[in-house]
Amino acid sequence: MPLNGTMDRFFDAQDGLYIRQSQRGCIQELFGATANNEFFVHSWNDDDGIGELSIAYGLEESNFWSRLCCGASRASDMILNSGATLDPSQKIMAYHIPFRCCVPCASEANVMAFSNDQGAPMGGIKQNCTYCCVSSFTVYSDTGTPEYVIKKPVCCCGMCIDCCAEGCCGASFYIYNPDNVGRGHELLSNAKSRPEGQPSIKFHRDGNAIARISRLFNTQMFSDTDQFELEFPQGAAPEQKGRLLGAVFYLNMLFYEQGSTD
Repeated sequence: MPLNGTMDRFFDAQDGLYIRQSQRGCIQELFGATANNEFFVHSWNDDDGIGELSIAYGLEESNFWSRLCCGASRASDMILNSGATLDPSQKIMAYHIPFRCCVPCASEANVMAFSNDQGAPMGGIKQNCTYCCVSSFTVYSDTGTPEYVIKKPVCCCGMCIDCCAEGCCGASFYIYNPDNVGRGHELLSNAKSRPEGQPSIKFHRDGNAIARISRLFNTQMFSDTDQFELEFPQGAAPEQKGRLLGAVFYLNMLFYEQGSTD
């Protein structure tokens, strides 16, 4: 399939990404308002591990009062561009999320929409109706076709997080085909090992790592900064990888910002 535009070229060579949130807005946080999210995206692969230099940069656009009063329910926009600094001329993709209801079943409101480097719609991610302790999300294409379901491993007929999988606090969000979201049917990534000194892959099935979004627990105290690993499913196309990266930003807003819990 031919590669068209900056977004296709950026994602085509990536099997996984490391996403690092910066420390910004310390004064704002003293007043109880989270700062605009700023992200640095690094590549990784089995041969070289995590790249030292950022290959993409994203800065959220939202106003102080919406962050103070609405928190994770605020409306916001973000452009992701290639490079390590803000440069809209090197746009890869963008997201828009409206002000939304905090009730999980209000799925029409709990949606983050994505657009490509040309500004054309490219689908999004929405929150599904779930049990009170379990969250589930559907990633869909520009035509509205479901592509992936993202959720933590569950037990008790899907009513509880499976603490035996990775532990309650450390459970990753696994990536599934929407037609089969049961245990043992997690999609696989291309990752199999990591060089010494790089974060290790702990969760395997049949010798391959499970495709997932994982929050890393080596962030600094007294800060909202987070770090994530994203392992793309085998066979994912560039636009699908873009939507899964957007899912990381969405999950960060819902679960890991100040006052949120996972």
